Amino acid sequence: MSAPAVPGAADPVRSAVRSAVHRILREPFTRRAWTDLGYVLVSFPMAIAGFLFTVPPFALPVLLLLPRLESAGSLLPAGSWPAASSVSGFPHRRRCGSARMCT
Repeated sequence: MSAPAVPGAADPVRSAVRSAVHRILREPFTRRAWTDLGYVLVSFPMAIAGFLFTVPPFALPVLLLLPRLESAGSLLPAGSWPAASSVSGFPHRRRCGSARMCT
């Protein structure tokens, strides 16, 4: 059997839980939390601006080139790549083995 608890001794589990709760409640108001929030508020709009200045200039010429490639029939026949035909506005073509199957 275990010895009875001494009335003046602190329970280690209880004190650990109490210190953890105290730290959880105190931590959002520390200086480091506020500096991290400031960093996020400054860097997030900069990251969005960097994305917008980088990705669309590379993607736009490709998207504008797809309809020309389809209409010329040179590299990409219309409907061969579903994303290309949906970007260009052409409907998908059915590919059938014989005329009876395409009714």
